[in-house]
Amino acid sequence: MSVVSMRDSIIEAWKTALLKQFSKALRSAVTAVALCLVSFSGWAEISPTYVKAGDKDALYTTDKLTNQQFLVTHIAGREYRIPYGYIQFQSTKAKDPEVSMLLLAQLPDFESCPLHSHEPAGWGSKVLMLIDDAQSTTTLLQRFEIETKRKSPLTPAGEKFGLQSFVSSKGTFGRLIEKNVPVFKGQSLIQSPTEVDKAGLYETIYFDSKANPSVYIVCTGDTAEPVPACFEHFSNDGLLYEVSFGKEHLKDWKSIKDSTAALLQHMSQ
Repeated sequence: MSVVSMRDSIIEAWKTALLKQFSKALRSAVTAVALCLVSFSGWAEISPTYVKAGDKDALYTTDKLTNQQFLVTHIAGREYRIPYGYIQFQSTKAKDPEVSMLLLAQLPDFESCPLHSHEPAGWGSKVLMLIDDAQSTTTLLQRFEIETKRKSPLTPAGEKFGLQSFVSSKGTFGRLIEKNVPVFKGQSLIQSPTEVDKAGLYETIYFDSKANPSVYIVCTGDTAEPVPACFEHFSNDGLLYEVSFGKEHLKDWKSIKDSTAALLQHMSQ
């Protein structure tokens, strides 16, 4: 198997499908998440109960005071109690993932949200968090090296939001820009794009240090997708994070990073 693991290839395909799903949602004006349901109060008096999850039982607990369900899982040698609101967007109740988990939250407070919303379609305030046991997958540096190699050659684009930025010679997820590739302005497909429009097809990568980054972010081009997105990568406390959000929130990358780590720390208390 190549340096790019099978798992990373699957994640890349999943991200592409996710963006397609959001663009479809844009056209139909339907999306998930908005009103917040879960608070972090009432962690005491938790009683375990088994809840059917697909073809396998998963261990959930129920708060007797609020009747709120939590998934109890273990990652990187630590127990986490995940409020059900963070995982309810998945088609079936999450099973104990052991090495990774996928959570959905809402900016700015990283509270969980219900499935249905009156929020405008697209990323909006949604934040999708893929969290791995750092010992079970490639390191942050390895992933960064793979990303930069895949997107090379890179053109320096100066400092932005406290990070070094480089424009890729490739399009979304390292794809080559073809002659007739679609160009978007918001929900509209541009039939006769200008050179400026075409320049927005290329990805940009941001990082704090090329030699040993503590964080790097890959963002789709402004005209490459109906809903441009960013994917922030960092590690903290034995966990490896990939946090996805709308590109308009790139300026908030540091607070997103800090809030994501704080959320997981809170879930492990």
